[in-house]
Amino acid sequence: MLHGLEHFFFSTSARTAGFSTYHLSTFTNTGLFILIILMFIGASPGSTGGGIKTTTTFVLFKSAYSMSTNRNCKQNAIIEFGVIGLGRFGFALASTLAEAGREVLVLDNNENKIRQIRSYTDNAFVVGELTKEALEEAGVGNCDTVIVCIGEKVDTSILTTLNVISMGVPRVIAKALSPEQGLILEKIGAEVIYPEHDMAIHLAHMLLSSRVMDFISLNDNISIAELKLTSKLAGQSVLKADLRRKFKLNIIAIVHNNKTTTDITPELILDENDVIVVVGNEEDIKRFEHYIFK
Repeated sequence: MLHGLEHFFFSTSARTAGFSTYHLSTFTNTGLFILIILMFIGASPGSTGGGIKTTTTFVLFKSAYSMSTNRNCKQNAIIEFGVIGLGRFGFALASTLAEAGREVLVLDNNENKIRQIRSYTDNAFVVGELTKEALEEAGVGNCDTVIVCIGEKVDTSILTTLNVISMGVPRVIAKALSPEQGLILEKIGAEVIYPEHDMAIHLAHMLLSSRVMDFISLNDNISIAELKLTSKLAGQSVLKADLRRKFKLNIIAIVHNNKTTTDITPELILDENDVIVVVGNEEDIKRFEHYIFK
């Protein structure tokens, strides 16, 4: 009985209450360390004991665990797209991809921009210096495709693109503002886009041909155009219109009554005001446009 009571009182000696049945000098270093931890934790909420409380200890451990698991997920999970740089182009790109339901990782050195993009994706992080170590820590190496949207700072654009490529990312696309910048980016292995240049060409085609609803240039010769049909082809089948033989154009889609079909059969009947999407040489597209609107 006395032996049991002795253990009861000894159990309270880790705090300021109770009786110490053993002198602290008899404790081993391990025992003293455990004693210090217990005194630091203290009691549970609502009691008169000191310490940081057991609930606070639980929250601290839970937070540390969550941070650890999130970091591991960030380092190991496969992410479809990575966007580096939140200028107007980068923000529009990242938000559009996220709204389409794609997994997007976003990095920028501006905390306000990161806060804004988090309304579209939770995988948005502030990165001060775009070093290889910082990119790896953020999980860029786990992306299938990374788009470097830094055009204005040429040195940062090139170095960041080089770092991403060296991390083994399968596809790296980089924004360029000049042919010289684009040439360097191509040399180190990136696909290069010129947003302002490409948009200017796109707008020019739209202005030069007011009847073309949309226009995409695939390369120097081949383009995709969207045109609204007139009565010229109304009632004709795709076979009878024979755009492939007459204009060397392929029909890739038709919009009829706001419904789009890509299953283009020879028997499909064309109607006035249908929207037809064709691919072919720009000169052939112009010939077709002139034919249906003359």
